[in-house]
Amino acid sequence: MSLENLRELLGARIGQNTDLKTHAAALDDIAKVEAHSVKLVEPAPVPAEDDFNCVIDALDLSLEQATSPSGRYHADLSFLQNLIDTNILIASEADFAEGDLAVYFLEGRVKHVGTALRGRRIRSKWGCGHVYEHRLLEVPASYGNEIRWYRPIDPDLAYEQLRQFRRWM
Repeated sequence: MSLENLRELLGARIGQNTDLKTHAAALDDIAKVEAHSVKLVEPAPVPAEDDFNCVIDALDLSLEQATSPSGRYHADLSFLQNLIDTNILIASEADFAEGDLAVYFLEGRVKHVGTALRGRRIRSKWGCGHVYEHRLLEVPASYGNEIRWYRPIDPDLAYEQLRQFRRWM
């Protein structure tokens, strides 16, 4: 029983599984093999909407702000990386402060983002699936092991940055 095994199971049974109706049962099944504290807190629409992702959730953007006329999201991981590269997102001095953004990296690349909650927990949207509350590393292994902390930004600032970012894409 290990955290690595839990993360692999979360990736296979939840992260790569597009049948959202099976996710709650999969969490229960995983708990029989690997103890965890992952809780589904906000169900995704069934079928899943492609335009709602971890970046939109963590930056508290509305879907109207974050999607194009075609309905595809524009606030994606490349946008989050741009916010970091342009110092719009500023590194937090704390290693875990409520409201801060936990940005997950794999091999130096941004892979996921969530929001720090009270009790050293994270709220994050997983892939096409649901929004979960979990411990820091209770996420699919594909999200990476390196976590960097950033202060949250105002959703209006995030939206203005998104408009500028997409103008140059």
